[in-house]
Amino acid sequence: MLVDGNDLEIIKNKLKKYNKSQIEYNEKDNHCTLNSVRRGVSFNEVETNLLNPENLKFATKEKQKFRNEEKYVLYFESKDSDKTIVLPVIFKPKSLYVLTIIKRWRSWDKEIERWKEKLQK
Repeated sequence: MLVDGNDLEIIKNKLKKYNKSQIEYNEKDNHCTLNSVRRGVSFNEVETNLLNPENLKFATKEKQKFRNEEKYVLYFESKDSDKTIVLPVIFKPKSLYVLTIIKRWRSWDKEIERWKEKLQK
C-alpha cells in the first residue's frame, strides 16, 4: 500500500530517531554486502539516506510478520538524480533492519507513477 504524505512524514521522523549503530543489515550469505557492490550503493550512502531522510520521496507499507515490527519499502532519490535507491526495511523496537539494497535506473518520479498505475488496476 502506497504511503500518503502525512504518513511519509511520520516515517521520516521515525528514521531520524535511529543512529548508525542501530542499523542492521541482512547479511545471510553476505546479501547486503554483495548487493551494495553489485549495484554501486555504499553502506555509507544507505546510512546517510536512512538517518537524514530528506531524499525519501515515497514508501509502500508491506505485510509485517511480527506485531511489534513495521515493514516498509523506502524509495530515495539517489545522489545521481536520475536513479532511485530502494530499501526494504523493518522498523524494530531497538533497530532498523535493512533487508536488501536496490538501485533502480529510473528516477523516483517514474517509480511513483508506476505504483499509482498498479494501484488503479
